Amino acid sequence: MPKAVKSALAGLLVLAAIVLGALYLSQGDAQATSITRAVEDGITVEIRSPDGPIEVLRENRFTVVLKDASGQPIRNAKLQMVMFMPKMYCGDFYAQITETAPGVYEAVGVLPMRGKWKAELKIDQGGRTATVSHLFKTE
Repeated sequence: MPKAVKSALAGLLVLAAIVLGALYLSQGDAQATSITRAVEDGITVEIRSPDGPIEVLRENRFTVVLKDASGQPIRNAKLQMVMFMPKMYCGDFYAQITETAPGVYEAVGVLPMRGKWKAELKIDQGGRTATVSHLFKTE
């Protein structure tokens, strides 16, 4: 194979790697949101990010609202929220969750670095289970 062809192919491979890398890193931008709503196993779930920027190395307060199929608040649910960066491993960070009003819960978490995060909320309520993911960014 002539040297010019090899150089051209090498250049195309480098360009393809750069484009694919950029697409990989930007994936999920459009999905990050301040509110996630879902219905799983008869449980209506709403997860809200804190008002204002989500900051690193500070307590961030997420709001979780749970309702049953008839729209009534779900009290005393067993909840677990783990936060992690989907594109890299920097560990799992668990939020402390307390019920602040009937069916309204506050999940408090501290995150160590800027970037794209995923909060995965697991709900167990009287034999019904649900898992809802909430995507957000820290600043």
